[in-house]
Amino acid sequence: MDKANESYALIKADRRSDTVLLPLLAKLQPPPAAVNSREKVALLFAGSAAWPEAKSWAEGATQQALVTAVKQVSREGDPRVAYGFGQPYGVEGVGPELVRARLYTELGDPPTLAAARFLYIEGLDKLALLVHVEARRLAAEGKVSDGVDLLVDWVWFARQIADRRMAAEVRWGLRQIIDGARSIRDVMYMDFRGSRAIDRDRLAAAIERLDPERGFLDLSRLMFPDGDKLAARQLIARVYTERGGVNAATFASTMAALESTERPLRLFGEASRWTAAGTKQKNWFDVNEQLDKIYNDWTSRWRLGYFERRMEAPWEYASMDRSSFAVIDSSVDDLSTLFGDRQEARLELVGTRMSMGIVGYFYETKNFPPQISSIRPKWVRQIDADPFNPARDRGQQPPLEYFVPMRDTRDQVGAREDPKPHEMNIFVPGMGNFSVRLRDDQFVLYSVGVDGGKGWARKVTNTLDRSVKDADYLIWPPIHTLYRQYLIDNNQLK
Repeated sequence: MDKANESYALIKADRRSDTVLLPLLAKLQPPPAAVNSREKVALLFAGSAAWPEAKSWAEGATQQALVTAVKQVSREGDPRVAYGFGQPYGVEGVGPELVRARLYTELGDPPTLAAARFLYIEGLDKLALLVHVEARRLAAEGKVSDGVDLLVDWVWFARQIADRRMAAEVRWGLRQIIDGARSIRDVMYMDFRGSRAIDRDRLAAAIERLDPERGFLDLSRLMFPDGDKLAARQLIARVYTERGGVNAATFASTMAALESTERPLRLFGEASRWTAAGTKQKNWFDVNEQLDKIYNDWTSRWRLGYFERRMEAPWEYASMDRSSFAVIDSSVDDLSTLFGDRQEARLELVGTRMSMGIVGYFYETKNFPPQISSIRPKWVRQIDADPFNPARDRGQQPPLEYFVPMRDTRDQVGAREDPKPHEMNIFVPGMGNFSVRLRDDQFVLYSVGVDGGKGWARKVTNTLDRSVKDADYLIWPPIHTLYRQYLIDNNQLK
């Protein structure tokens, strides 16, 4: 426990974002039913049936105080003196008001890291809803730059959580970075198709703040979380005899309590199962050695590039016999998924920066750039490479794929034919499939995606799931914006 919390004690008291945000979050008014999930917020638009209630909620005094606090803890760009989320795990050092509000990490009795329930993240999920609603409210009132800046602030705050020590926290931080970047593009797209009111100087500053390879976000600084390893060590110490086998007096009861954290009534049935399982467990030496193997595999690869040959090798975790290493299986999830989360976060940040630069170029010149490199150096210092393009394996820096429909697709029709609108088939996991036709009044920006193939964005998604064969990863136009418009056009959303 001391090891898990030691890094948080190093954050200065006046630089702890948790002590600024959580007391205000305890007073947050519950989000109305119309926007009580991220899926609902993604479909929110000014003038919709849900808009008046969502707008009124965001404008409330308590909610506005929280918005101000998010800005406060997310504006310092020097990582050495920036805010950090310093709440320790457990109730020690956490005020009783936050415990009552369930804005802490519950570890049970005795405190057990492997049983951690990150209740404060449930509170932060509500704060995320507020930030996304407020950004849309600001944009609808013509304060587009304020909305974009608030979302950039949220991405920066999410980066603080990604610096925490437990994998569940890191995963949440990375997914919020991804979600925040998508929301920025949504707000930008609505402005691009509407009043074009964004402040160009502030746009350039926002682009700079979103750099994934330098500055505060710099994902290369992100450490692989070690908290789950500490959780496994703590559990091993409780249920094993040092240098021997499992401790019959503690193994079954401890493991049963761990597995019944959310369902206490299952405790007796679990205890019986674990008593039988105790005889099949590896000894103290083997389990510690296996834990080191798993983490050495993850941490050594964390420093590698996405296309390095070693990344193709099977994961050590995947080959572990879960039945005989039950302590590890119960305390450590498959953390190889974090590699994909980090890579997708890179792509979303790169794509958001490049699309913002293209929009800035268009606002300034009234024309789309002839090629993506044209936005440098006015809007970006360098053209970011596509994190998924396999050409990077050969030391190249290939940009995201960019084209203007009809203007740049003339070679796809016969010499005597007129250019045709670009038809794009869109696959939205859990939401359905649909298609759109794009003309030369907008541009397309996409990544080659996980399969590494350039498909001219004829078939697109915004997931790393390989179930959609030959699909590109669409950056612009934003998929959720297109999906929302599709529902409106088909009278499925009002």
